Amino acid sequence: TMETTDAPDRLLIQFSDGRFAFCPVSGGKIGTLASCPLPHGEEQADALRSLLRQKALQCPEGGATVLYDTDRVCLIPAEYYREEDAERYMTLSGIPGEAERRTVATAPRDGKIALISIARTIYDCLHSAYGDRLAYTHPLLESAVRHARKPLLAAALTRSFVHLSAYDGGLLFAETLPRHSDADLLYYLGALTKIYAGTNFRIEISGTDAPQLRRAAARYFRRTRLFRPSVNRSVAGSENVCDFTHLIRLNHENH
Repeated sequence: TMETTDAPDRLLIQFSDGRFAFCPVSGGKIGTLASCPLPHGEEQADALRSLLRQKALQCPEGGATVLYDTDRVCLIPAEYYREEDAERYMTLSGIPGEAERRTVATAPRDGKIALISIARTIYDCLHSAYGDRLAYTHPLLESAVRHARKPLLAAALTRSFVHLSAYDGGLLFAETLPRHSDADLLYYLGALTKIYAGTNFRIEISGTDAPQLRRAAARYFRRTRLFRPSVNRSVAGSENVCDFTHLIRLNHENH
């Protein structure tokens, strides 16, 4: 169901091409985990516009944070960021500007900013619904700002991408890579363990299909674990908890 009983303090939204997920948060607690498919192409903006009119998605006092899932992203040090240079940074990262897209910047996190390229029609829908109470983040940024005490390879999975980060005393590597099949993740993990051959990484797999991919990875990589977020079982939608990993983590890290 898309309806919730109490008015939330804020909304957490995950937007992927073809899927919209959200959870209202009140007093730091998640009320519902809900998601629905979105059509591709030109119909997507119309479907999103009508979705955002629903009562459960009205703008709360604390605003809305959108976790925007795309590979059109680059991370830059916050100290070097100037708004007028955003397109230049994207071009240098191999993401040229396009008339039908718009670049947005996240708030600084741990000295890093993510620049995200968003379809202009989707940007307009979100902006008209939430105005200046709208903030953006990205799974790669959320993954890259974590602090691991020991060497760690973290694979944050969404339906279309692997958001891969490597840490050893600090961030070594952060990249959003395409995910077409389970074999893609195994290839990426193998490539990174070869590049950093002297480092004994633990591997953490989270997100969509994480349980099955953790089992597949464990055949080839010894120190592999699943990160499964915890939510109260009474929360609607909690049976699909792995699909909402990134939103649940986002809520925990903001409280």
